[in-house]
Amino acid sequence: MVRRIVRPGEDTPDAKTMSFLDHLDELRSRLMWAMIGLLPILIAALYFGPQMLELIVHPVLVKLREAGQPPEMQSTSPFETFFTYIKLSLIVTLIVGGPWVLWNLWKFVSPGLYINERKIVRLMIPLSGLLSVLGVAFLWAVALPTTLFFMINFSTDIGRDYVKPSPIPPGVVLAQIPVLTADPPEPKIGEAWINSTFNEYRVCLREADQGVAPLLWSISGATVKPGVGSATLKQQYKVDDYTDTFLSLALGFAIAFQTPVVVLILGWLGIVDQAFLRKYRRHAIMASAVVGALATPGDPSMMLLLGIPMWLLYELGVLLLRLIPPRRGEVEDVPIDPDEGESSGPGASTPNPPPPSPPTDNSSDERFQNASWRPKSYFDPTGEKYSPDEKPGEPATQSESPPADGGANSTDAPSAPSVEPPASDTPPAKIDPYSNPHGGDNAGRPT
Repeated sequence: MVRRIVRPGEDTPDAKTMSFLDHLDELRSRLMWAMIGLLPILIAALYFGPQMLELIVHPVLVKLREAGQPPEMQSTSPFETFFTYIKLSLIVTLIVGGPWVLWNLWKFVSPGLYINERKIVRLMIPLSGLLSVLGVAFLWAVALPTTLFFMINFSTDIGRDYVKPSPIPPGVVLAQIPVLTADPPEPKIGEAWINSTFNEYRVCLREADQGVAPLLWSISGATVKPGVGSATLKQQYKVDDYTDTFLSLALGFAIAFQTPVVVLILGWLGIVDQAFLRKYRRHAIMASAVVGALATPGDPSMMLLLGIPMWLLYELGVLLLRLIPPRRGEVEDVPIDPDEGESSGPGASTPNPPPPSPPTDNSSDERFQNASWRPKSYFDPTGEKYSPDEKPGEPATQSESPPADGGANSTDAPSAPSVEPPASDTPPAKIDPYSNPHGGDNAGRPT
């Protein structure tokens, strides 16, 4: 059992005590306020849900267009897009409302924490939130586009047909269709053109009339080079599958970017230090590569784009631990004296110590007559020190003066006469008779 030493002026948990039912009532109140705070965030997420879904699918549409593929996604179920929209809104609500929930949890837990523990939490929560946002942003802006570029171009180049270009036969005239980067503002019925931005062939079916936009008909296609057929393995992603993949990767990147937080916590708890982190730097690099391989679909680009940032974040954690080292000695944990109920530190005198028991005469005990079990040296009840080859009653090769309080017992052991110490200018050292580990009373209890 340990107990904290609370010094005057030190910040301590609230002195107010609460029963178990009071704690449950406080927890219920905090959970209720947390749920009430999430309600307006959910309404806002449902309102901006289509824009958020468009933001998530933007990287894949851009990479499909750059690869010459139709920038389209599939929805194979009538409710697939709607359920994806609802699921995305709920997840965004939990992410955005996470700080509000953590604040209510903090208000419930903080009265039971000390000042150093509060400082750790107040630093770690904002740092963890910032790293999570950076991880998701890095995934959306760098990691995911790079992986999609590799995957789309890898599959579309498989199974293509190649035909060598040949001259145009005599009398054949090729039709000319204008290629535009944007649609004309007021096309006429029947006019056709190719929109190079969207890789679509478009025809006007209805002209603009009194503020009503014209009606167009389009055909999406893939861009190819002369003599090369279109891709036989086309990338056509489902909305639900792609969204689930993005959210799972976002969770993995958000967790992986918590590496500096983990290093700081382990350093402040005394589990690791600067020397340990420098010594096992190679192991940290290997662990980053393993996590990058397990937390990603398995392509080399995504593995490197997660493993390298993890290693850099590990080095950032080492730097932060050097700049913000752990503080020692703020609060002590000392043992409690079970008899007195007071804490006593190392070297402190125990209040009201029990009186010492008088030594017991064990010279007649035959256990002391057998020299085979004795240690290198021991004390007999008279206070004399013997070697393993000596027995009580025999002359001792080395002798010391008996203790002051052991003289009374020397008359009870005639078989072990005391030997006068040699003359010396320094007084003989006193020997504690109670330090004999083999002594005891008649009931066998050690003295």
